[in-house]
Amino acid sequence: MFWLIFGFDRIEPVETLKWSWKKARRYLTLGIGIGTSSLFLMKIIYEVIFHPLHWQILISWANLPTYALLRGAVFGLSMGTLFGITRGMTGSVIPKVTRPNQGIWQSGKNALIFASIGFTVLSLAAIPLQWRPLFWGTFGACFGMAIGGGAACAKHFILRSILVCNGSIPWNYARFLDYATDRIFLQKVGGGYIFIHRLLLEHFAAMK
Repeated sequence: MFWLIFGFDRIEPVETLKWSWKKARRYLTLGIGIGTSSLFLMKIIYEVIFHPLHWQILISWANLPTYALLRGAVFGLSMGTLFGITRGMTGSVIPKVTRPNQGIWQSGKNALIFASIGFTVLSLAAIPLQWRPLFWGTFGACFGMAIGGGAACAKHFILRSILVCNGSIPWNYARFLDYATDRIFLQKVGGGYIFIHRLLLEHFAAMK
């Protein structure tokens, strides 16, 4: 599930926020379905394992499917709301970048917004279910942060750390590129850099 939601094969920053009713409705339905069915099954499995059947609890077992379905519906509605809001608000990349790592920094700010949304939704949903609001609020905050740009920031940091440990790049890559710009190897364009000399560009492009 988390593999399908977040993805681990690419870095996709959440740089802008734009509301989409189409995406919100789609992920609202998805969240309700996943949340309701998963909690329903977990509740049934939990009761089967930790409360073995005997004659004293036949009545409670008869009501178990309805009880589990009601709790699953509340949890599914909260997860659907969280899915709908977070996925409905995600936008595209910044159209005009003006400084290095602007997209990652903006993704980090948006991740905090989604974290607050996730904390509020799941902590409130935990109250009627008689769960621990702080625990589920923290889970919602982590979920919202990850889906709202935090996952991209984490993958960006991990990738940079690996490249630094391998000796492929310096840690402060922007300062290195600015140094190359001062030496007239590169030209700064917005938040990016281009080679000034065509032969130098072709040389690095031909390297394996």
